Amino acid sequence: MDLLNHLRLFVRVAETGSFSATARQNGVTQPTVSKQIAQLEDHLQVRLFGRSAAGLRLTDAGQTLYERSKMLVEQLDSLQTDIATRIEAPSGTLRVSCPVAFGQSYLAPMLLELAKTHERLTVDLLLNDRWLDVMEEGIDVAVRFGPLPDSRLVARRIGLSPQICLASPAYLRARGEPRTPQELSAHRCIVNNLLSPHGHWRFAGPAGELRVQVTGNFRANNLQAIRHAVLAGNGIAVGPLWIYFEDIAKGRVRRILSGFEPAPLAIHALRMPGAQQSAKVRALVEALAAKLAGLPAFNIPDRASAGPRPRPRSTRR
Repeated sequence: MDLLNHLRLFVRVAETGSFSATARQNGVTQPTVSKQIAQLEDHLQVRLFGRSAAGLRLTDAGQTLYERSKMLVEQLDSLQTDIATRIEAPSGTLRVSCPVAFGQSYLAPMLLELAKTHERLTVDLLLNDRWLDVMEEGIDVAVRFGPLPDSRLVARRIGLSPQICLASPAYLRARGEPRTPQELSAHRCIVNNLLSPHGHWRFAGPAGELRVQVTGNFRANNLQAIRHAVLAGNGIAVGPLWIYFEDIAKGRVRRILSGFEPAPLAIHALRMPGAQQSAKVRALVEALAAKLAGLPAFNIPDRASAGPRPRPRSTRR
């Protein structure tokens, strides 16, 4: 019995929680996976999995073996990666997913450069503001913003996305400028359905975190749609600095509530566990981390740059 490969398969089953899902990912049949797990249990003389209404679950012995085996497999993969780095060039298909606006503005141009540099590399970019299932969709790298759910995916933080509160000068002239987050209740606010489905915005102020309920007459699940609403003077929005960076520089929008800005969102690159980090994945993640580190839009903004504030004319809706 090839103990190492059996342990590798066991780790994958423990992480997917399914013989069939593991079989699909490894290009084998479900009976093959079941047979190898049974062989491993016979070899170790322990039961590794039990069944519940929710599906497979690790036994106590299985949990112990998983923790030790995962470490062993990852160390071996890391060793293989270090050796392969000397001779391997990015090649094959690199399947990447990320939010639409970020992909259009930043990731797509970088991926084109990557494909141009490595002629044997083919890029498959999936733009979607909803989180795709990395394992189910066969995604090599998923770029995601904000808190990560409990996941078996391998995550590497590659940057930071500062968040700001802003509105168009025309809106602020007509409606006045809020001085505190609580004053947003007297304003039209443009809500991101994905990040704030219930219309709750959080701000970090001198006295700690503030949570406010906002309302408005326009909601969207896409950053560009929200940006267009802001530029049209439809209301106040909270969003990433990077999508408004040029608009701020050209005076099309103004940052407000600079003393109460929301916490920045971490940017992560996610990949499937238990597999060797290939040259194509490594090339993308390293290039993207370096790119974001050099862009002002992905650094904590200087609050003094918010500019002068006119006196509010009205706070009526």
